[in-house]
Amino acid sequence: MKTGVGFLIVSLAFLPLCTNATPIAIDIYNDTTISSGEYGRVNIYDTPPDQTTVSLLGGIAESVWTYDSSSFNMQDGNVSWVISAQNTSNITISGGSVGSLQLIGHSIAYIFGGNISGSLGIMENTAIAHIYATNFNVAPKNGNPMNGWLITGNWDDATNSPFTIWSRNNTLPMPGTAGSQVVLHIVPEPVTLSFLLLGLMGLGKFRG
Repeated sequence: MKTGVGFLIVSLAFLPLCTNATPIAIDIYNDTTISSGEYGRVNIYDTPPDQTTVSLLGGIAESVWTYDSSSFNMQDGNVSWVISAQNTSNITISGGSVGSLQLIGHSIAYIFGGNISGSLGIMENTAIAHIYATNFNVAPKNGNPMNGWLITGNWDDATNSPFTIWSRNNTLPMPGTAGSQVVLHIVPEPVTLSFLLLGLMGLGKFRG
């Protein structure tokens, strides 16, 4: 069991860089909270038998790659290129901005908010994405299912922010239908949703 970890504010090796420097790549093996700074590729690994949870509250990364059964919780900030979940890792997105999200292996994504400006790609039939929102609508991109699907709706936030997610997999059943690896959840009452989100953010501690 990890002891004395809690939430570790990024420091020392993770110091914010000068604006004219090339963002550094970092490997994370322990529970960490990133609240500021600029980074290149961020790799997240377990330290067996313990699982690693990383929370992004601010700052910028080019990409985030999760391995083993680790967890990445994005509440704010920017991942400009991609979040890529591998193995049995899990991603929770409740805010911030993401270029693209891709799921590989038996990975899972839980999406409650934020902005995915590129696409959601499910690369294997063992991965799954759960989207929690209201007013869902699903339509083929440019009128052709071969282009994937556009999922629109409203997040359950203070302003009911509208969103659009492009699920680019054209071989999957339509999101929200039986057999689809993109599961659409109409959100429950706000208090219930808050407990659900808190539970999912700690999910990595109990998997395995």
